[in-house]
This record gives sequence, C-alpha cells and structure tokens, in this order.
Amino acid sequence: MPGGWWRPRDGGVVPVPARHRGICICNLVAALLVLRSLIPSFGPAPERLEDVRYTEEQIRRVEESIRICREAEPVQLVQAVKKLRKVFARVEKRRKELPLELKLKI
Repeated sequence: MPGGWWRPRDGGVVPVPARHRGICICNLVAALLVLRSLIPSFGPAPERLEDVRYTEEQIRRVEESIRICREAEPVQLVQAVKKLRKVFARVEKRRKELPLELKLKI
C-alpha cells in the first residue's frame, strides 16, 4: 500500500499539529484525575490518626456493656438447641441407614 491519509508517500514522519498535542496532554491529565478519584491509593495519603487514649470511665462502660450483652444471651437455651441438633442429626443418619420397609413404618 503506497501511502495513505495516515502515511506520507515519502516514508517520513507524519507531522502532528500543536493543538493535537495539547488536546492529547489535556486528555491524559483528565484521565489521571479520574483515575485518582476512582482509586483511593492514587489520592492524597490519609492523615495519621493520633493515638487515642480512653478514660477509665469509658473503659468501664464498654466492659459493662460487653458483660450485659453476654448475660442477655440465653446460654442454657443455646446449649440445649445444640444438643437437640446433634440428636436429630443422629436420628436422620439412622433413618438413611434403615431399609425401605422400616423407613415406611417409621
């Protein structure tokens, strides 16, 4: 193919007008700004958080809150449900192992 609109006939370099170079540079800058806003690691570094010190009163309240939450959980009921699930799992396993005639009777 001898030459075309994109290749000069003498085999030289196609001249690029200054306005095209400017538009290209603007597009690159815009793409980098969009990328920066989409990906947090390209953005400015987050400020370091200062070491937080809690007062004795705040620590006591948090510990009391945790204790209340643990006491509110019905531990005995949860344990009973776990035992029942184990028993039902064993019963189901036995049912699967029984012959069809016995399964129909149960």
